[in-house]
Amino acid sequence: EDQHHSCLQLTMKQMVTWRNIGNYSPFFLMAVVMELCIIVDARVSSGVTPVSKVIQLLGEMVVKGTNEKQDEATRFSAFSQWCQDQKRIKLDEIDGGTEKIEMLAAKIEKRVALIASLTDRIEELEEDMGRWKKDSESTADVRAKEAADYKATSADYGESLAALDEALMVLKRKATKTAQAEALLQVHRLRLVPAASKRVLASFLQESQPGVEDMPEKQLFNEAPEAYGYEFQSGGVVDLLQKLKDEFETKKYELDREELTAQHAYEGIAQQLTDNIENAQFEVNKKTNLRAETQK
Repeated sequence: EDQHHSCLQLTMKQMVTWRNIGNYSPFFLMAVVMELCIIVDARVSSGVTPVSKVIQLLGEMVVKGTNEKQDEATRFSAFSQWCQDQKRIKLDEIDGGTEKIEMLAAKIEKRVALIASLTDRIEELEEDMGRWKKDSESTADVRAKEAADYKATSADYGESLAALDEALMVLKRKATKTAQAEALLQVHRLRLVPAASKRVLASFLQESQPGVEDMPEKQLFNEAPEAYGYEFQSGGVVDLLQKLKDEFETKKYELDREELTAQHAYEGIAQQLTDNIENAQFEVNKKTNLRAETQK
C-alpha cells in the first residue's frame, strides 16, 4: 500500500502543474480520482482523512485546465481571425497592385507608341528640311546664273542700241563718208546683229569695192583715194538700222520683263522654302521637347 501510495503521489506531482492538465484525457483523470478515493478510503479506515484537500486540488486543476483550454481556444480563434483578415488585406493589396501594374503597363505602352510616332515625325521633318535647304541652295545658284546671263545679254543689247543710235544719228545728219563708214562698221561688229543684216551692211559699204572684211580699216577712213569713195543709199541703210533698233528694243524689253518675272518667282520660291524650313524646325523643337518629357 505504501508503494502504491508513493506511485500515486508521483503521478499527482506530474499532474499538479496546471499547464499539463490539458494534456491528459478525462478517462485518465477519472482513474486517478478513483485511485485517490481508494487511498482515501484506506486512510479513512486507518484514521487519516485528507479527502477535502485532494478533492479541492483536483477541482482546482480541472478548473485551471478548462480555463486555460478555453483561453487557448479564444486566442487561437482570435489568431485565426487575424490571419484571415491579413489574408484578405494582402489579397486586396495584391489585386490593387496587379491592377496598378496593368494600368502602368498600358500607360507605358501608350507612351512608347507616342515616342515612336514623335520620332518618326521628327525624322520626316528633318529629311524635309534637308531637302528644302538643298532646293534653296540650288534655286539660289540657278538664279545667280540667270542674273549673270541677264546682265551680260542686257549689256550687249545696251551696247548694240547705243551703236545703232550713233549710226542713225550720223546717217541722218549726212556726215562725211568716213564717219558714216565708221558708224556702220561699228554696227557690223556687234555680236547681236544677225548675219543677214551684216551682209546687207557689207554690201552698202563696198559698192563694187573690195569686201569690207578684206579692206584695211584705216583705208575705210581715208577720203582721198577715189577708189574707195562711195555714196550711201541712206534711205535703205537707215531703214535697216531702225529695224534692228526696234527689234533690239523689243528683245531688251522682253528680256527685262523675263528677268523681273524670274526674280519675283525666285523670291517667292525662296520665301516659301524659308517658311517651310522655319515651320519644320519649330515643329521639330516642339516634338523633341514633348518626346523628352514623355521619356521621363
